[in-house]
Amino acid sequence: RPARTLAALAAVALAAAAAHAAPWAGEPVAAPPPAAWSQPPHPIQALLPAAHADHSLGRSSFGKCGHYPDHELWTSNITSIRFTSPDGVYFPGDIIGIRIDTGATGFGQSSTQARIPHTLLTLETGDIDRLATYGGGNHSASYGNVLYNYTVQPGDFSLDLDYNETLALHFGQYQITDPGGSLGLGCYLPPPGTPGSLSAGGDIIVFGLQPDALALAVTQNGVYGTDREITIAVRFAEAAVYSGNAPSLALNVGGAQRAAAYKSGNGTATFLFAYVVQPGDSTGDLDYYGADSLTGAIANGTGEPINRTLYAPGTPGSLSSLFDIAIDSAAPPLIAAGSAADGADGFGALDGAVHADTVVADGRTYAVVAASGEDAVQLIRVHGNGTLEEADEARHDPSSGLLLSTPYGVDAFRMGGDAYAVVAARGGGGAVQLLRIHGGSGTLSAASSLADSGSLNLGGATRAAAFEMNGAMHALVAGHDDDGVQLVNITSSGALVAAGSLASSALELDGAFDVAVFDLGSEKHALVTGHGDDGVQLVRIRGDGTLSAVSSLEDNSALALSGPRRAAAFDLGGTMHALVASEADDGVQLLRIDGDGTLVALGNATDGARGFAELGGASGVAVFADAAGEVHALAASRSDDGIQLARVRGSDGALVAGGWAADGARGFAELGGAAAAAAFSMGGHQYALVSAADGNGVQLVRMS
Repeated sequence: RPARTLAALAAVALAAAAAHAAPWAGEPVAAPPPAAWSQPPHPIQALLPAAHADHSLGRSSFGKCGHYPDHELWTSNITSIRFTSPDGVYFPGDIIGIRIDTGATGFGQSSTQARIPHTLLTLETGDIDRLATYGGGNHSASYGNVLYNYTVQPGDFSLDLDYNETLALHFGQYQITDPGGSLGLGCYLPPPGTPGSLSAGGDIIVFGLQPDALALAVTQNGVYGTDREITIAVRFAEAAVYSGNAPSLALNVGGAQRAAAYKSGNGTATFLFAYVVQPGDSTGDLDYYGADSLTGAIANGTGEPINRTLYAPGTPGSLSSLFDIAIDSAAPPLIAAGSAADGADGFGALDGAVHADTVVADGRTYAVVAASGEDAVQLIRVHGNGTLEEADEARHDPSSGLLLSTPYGVDAFRMGGDAYAVVAARGGGGAVQLLRIHGGSGTLSAASSLADSGSLNLGGATRAAAFEMNGAMHALVAGHDDDGVQLVNITSSGALVAAGSLASSALELDGAFDVAVFDLGSEKHALVTGHGDDGVQLVRIRGDGTLSAVSSLEDNSALALSGPRRAAAFDLGGTMHALVASEADDGVQLLRIDGDGTLVALGNATDGARGFAELGGASGVAVFADAAGEVHALAASRSDDGIQLARVRGSDGALVAGGWAADGARGFAELGGAAAAAAFSMGGHQYALVSAADGNGVQLVRMS
């Protein structure tokens, strides 16, 4: 089953292309000029086990071809192999492009370069393996790439196209021999299906089999709740026309037969059908009801009836074999509630809203928003009906004891019956500011502040997390510019007093961005995201105010920890877990935190994969539990201007896509540059407040 969503299908089906129109296929891309080439961030050799070296068999290291001291074919490691054609489904006659890149030393000798056009790549295409043939490239001594073309043949079949073995790249009748002139040499590639292989980097389905009709889900993989529309494209071998009543497609929804209604496509090779989830619907893997589920009088252009038979449900080629679409009418969709924008309705301090938190003060729910573009903090009254009302603001004013230059993180909490907010200010060298929230009047006042100095780790502070330890309040601050964290004691009178700190180039604290504090055993711990280190660091917070490193985890090709920003810690089945939003990986990473402090990577989700549609530039994440105790996460994605809901599955540590929302759609007005999310409950409902850094506002979201 494909590892990623076949996004190309949506555009193709919506365009209702002709039977073999170009959008269903992809042509190889032209080789870029040498100046534009750069080595991929994760070259193949970094993803593979220890290099093989068996010169007696004419074999060499993974990613190398015929490497001998006195006879080389390609003088540099292969750095990547990938499809140049878009993800999608390809039929007989369609062309699929593949590209191989080498390192900086390119193809070496001119005699070697002359042999490149004779190379072949064997693909796993069902009963008969096919050859992808040379299609161009740049064969210089300074850098290199080779393009290959594969034309789909009748009978070909693959649900996730890949080459057939590690030695799939070879030289046909022009094989290079060893110094003795006897054995041909191969080029080692990553094992099929492993990181670095073709199938790991793309989702291409090859269909050269009958029947003539194939059902393809345009809707992305994921869990769909009540009122969500699921669109399914039925692809014919030729342009089709229906007569009489519109055709329909019978779906199997948990044993009940439901009809997907015809939408469009008459006169083309693609008919679109839509089904809207009804209350009570439930299925773990959507399929149509039977091979004869497509009804209607459908013929080709000459009036001859078209074969409407589909692949039998559950068999290769069926809807459930190709896609992971689940229906759960109880799944929590995302509903737009109130929103607030800078300069409207009295709101004057929401420019560059990057982070927010909520708190109940004097029986009223308030939100505190860090507005980095205003050097200010905005206080918002959150009403039970979901509306947002401007309350007060506090602006950077050192003469009044307010250190709020470029506020970047905020945590609201209660202490001694009063409500407070501790704010991390990134500008002015870095500082932390404590504000008191007066719920009755809806106002803010300065309590105390603490500026960075040579002995502290508050430089470029981006986050302050408040917590209680030994009966007193504290805050752990991420000092982004100091590459460390700083513990601050908050006295009962509201004073801020510096305590322990931790910074080391040997730890994953470079560009420390966020902190999530939690209990592990009998002690407090914190997970710190190292934005500059592409990793996370677990820190122990002792009762005496000292900090010590426990364990760490760094990004690799199998994880989604590149450019980590916000993190959230939570209990799942009695064990601590954490979710990390990773901006550069366009995804989120789930971690398990064992009792001894070991960090264990579990599942992750990336944008465009497995139904996750709004994870581009993932910057923030909030975690909450529904009424049934299921744990969910809401990710804020800055590049996608949207939010993505996911269920955290405790049984296997997987993340399952839920609903999503994008700025400007379905009533969501303030999701532009969504940077962070804060989850809270109010009036028996679960809400999240999303900070829209580029939209200069905040969006209230209700999970129903």
